[in-house]
This record gives sequence, C-alpha cells and structure tokens, in this order.
Amino acid sequence: LADARDGFDIAAMSPGFRTAAYTELSRMSLMEKDFDRASHFVLRSLETNSSNVEGYQLLALSYRMKKEPVKAQEIIAKLKALNPLNHFASLETYFLNPGPSEKAAFVEGIRNELAVETYLELAAWYYRLGLLADAQIVLSMAPGNAEVLFWIAFLEDKTGAASAPAALTKALNASVEQVFPFRSESAEVFEWAKGISDQWKPRYLLGLILWNRNQVARAQELFASVGSKPDFAPFYAARAELQSSTKLSDLQHASVLDPKQWRYGKLLIQYHIQEKDFKNALQVATDYSKRFPSDFRIRLLLAKSQLLNKNYKACAETLASTNVLPYEGSTEGRNLYHEAWIMQAIERIGQPYKEFDRIF
Repeated sequence: LADARDGFDIAAMSPGFRTAAYTELSRMSLMEKDFDRASHFVLRSLETNSSNVEGYQLLALSYRMKKEPVKAQEIIAKLKALNPLNHFASLETYFLNPGPSEKAAFVEGIRNELAVETYLELAAWYYRLGLLADAQIVLSMAPGNAEVLFWIAFLEDKTGAASAPAALTKALNASVEQVFPFRSESAEVFEWAKGISDQWKPRYLLGLILWNRNQVARAQELFASVGSKPDFAPFYAARAELQSSTKLSDLQHASVLDPKQWRYGKLLIQYHIQEKDFKNALQVATDYSKRFPSDFRIRLLLAKSQLLNKNYKACAETLASTNVLPYEGSTEGRNLYHEAWIMQAIERIGQPYKEFDRIF
C-alpha cells in the first residue's frame, strides 16, 4: 500500500490524473479505517471533478463511519441529484436509518433484468473496502442464487461465523443455472470454496471467470479436473467450446442430459459440419428437426446438411416449408435456397430431356 500511495501522490500532481488519484487515495484510507484522511482526499478529488460519483460514494461512507449522519445525508442527496437511480444512495440511506421502509425503498428500486448482479456489485464494493458486515447485509437482501450463496458462506467464514459450513453446503447444493460470474472478487470466493470442497461447482464457476480473463490453460485444467461428475448440461457445452479434445463427447453428453434443449443439437450439427462429417450432421439434424419442427434454426441446419449431402431437392423442400425469422444481416436462408436450386439445375445439365424427346 505504501508504494501505491506514493504512486498516487505523484499522479495527483497532474490535472489529468488528479481526480482518479485522490479517489484511490481516499479508498486506501478507508481500507485502513482512517476516515478523516479518506474524506480529505475525496474532497480534493471533488475539487477537480464535481460529478465524481465514486468520490461522493466514498465521502458518504466516510461520514457514516465517522458517525456524522447529517453530512452523510447531504452527500447522498447530491448523489441522488446526479443520478436518481443510484442504488448505493438508497442503500446508504438504509444503513443510516435501518428501518423497514428504507429497506423496502432500496429493494424495490432494483428493477433491472439481472437484479442479482446489482446486489453482487454493491457487496463487492464494500468487500474491497474491508467492510464485510456491510457486504453481508447487502447479500442478505439479494436473490439467493448460487453465486450469492457462495459469497455468503465466504463472508461468514471470514468473520468466523459458526454457520459458515452450513452456508457452504447450501451453496454447493444450489443450482448454477443462469449463473455467469465475472468479478475478480468472486474468483477469490470460488477459489476459497474449491480449497474446502471437491465438488465441481466452485471449479466450474471459477473456470468461467478465468476463461473470461483469457487464462485459458487454468480454465481448461479446472474444467478437466471434474471429469464427468456434473449433471449439468451447460457445463459440457461450455467445456466443448473451451477444449477441442473432448468436444464431441461433451456435446453428446449435454444432449443426453437435456434432450429438450435445441441448442445442443445445433452445436452437434455445427461440429459435424465443421469436421466435414456430413452424414452424421444430417442424421443429427433430422433427429432434432423431428423434435423441434417449428425451430427455424434447426431447420436451416437440416437444409444445410441436406445440401452438403447433395440432397438438393430435399434441401429446397425443407426451406420451402420453413418460416425463417428475419434478423439484421440474415442471409443464410436465402443463400441456401439459391444454392439448392442452382445445384439442381447443374444436375440437369447434360441429362436427356425426356419430355422434349417424347414430343419430338
């Protein structure tokens, strides 16, 4: 921290970096529980940028920690003036006056599609400052998906709570459906869980973060380490994309685990086409087309497989009975249709025209 502080002190001498440097110095002071220095630095940052939202958040927090609620409320009011939808402002209002109406106002204000990410972002913000109790309060109000539950167990372990093992068990038993972690702080959480449990979920979730950070080798190692333990089809679809050595078997396993999902059929067909195994591509496409007769994506792949197997007439018939949902830049259906008819015409070239011969 000492070296970082020296660096930010130097950076603050430049007008272009002054706001960011003082903001970070304030954050470091908060981590050290030096709330007077924290408020001093953040006020300096606001001198050069009066719209520094992060600075106002740090200042409001500093005043709350210094037990100066009136000043904290003034800063929260400025935050709301800058951004009426600022969730931090509503949360800090609740921290200053933890009543049911303030709690309801905070929770009801989070209306975005992935509300859980808002809670996780706020919890990670407090965690970075070493305010574990505040992070725990945020997560206690969050929807209980697997990432949230792992966070709760992690923080309980950090604070020495006796309920930490039970919280970890609950997290390990939770579904990871629609859970897509990406934060560095969450990587720390899953790394902790991986060290305690040999279950596959922490490795899978940590692998997703590492993959996102382009640490492909480590992600591959984590995905490979769980073998065939997961009973979760998206895991195998993800591993198939991550490493080619087990791609076919992983896609096949995913399709068996979740036969009602068209996406695994799509991926299997595309794999066979890429490998120029057109016979198997057609077989899979025919099977999935029967299962999902109204899905134009599967029908297009069926048509493509028929074309690649030189079944041009069947390709044209498939396309004629398929309603393709248009989207920007969509040309595949048209190209397939054009090629199917051109190839039928080429097949006819040089063949005797029997009807012409019969008449003449």
